[in-house]
Amino acid sequence: MKILRKGDEFMKMPHSTIEDAVKIEKMIENGWKFSPKKAYKDFYKAEKTATEKKTEDKKEKKDKKKK
Repeated sequence: MKILRKGDEFMKMPHSTIEDAVKIEKMIENGWKFSPKKAYKDFYKAEKTATEKKTEDKKEKKDKKKK
């Protein structure tokens, strides 16, 4: 898998066949660039998942009940 980035948009692309390599080359011609895995993970790590949001809401409700 290769990770490509264009601005704040990431796309994981398979890189196992010649057709995949051709698709990646076309995307690079259209302004996409290779991105390291760490940049991809850090970008999405900053966004909270629905489960994390629910957990925080539950903690806030619990704290309000205690007071």
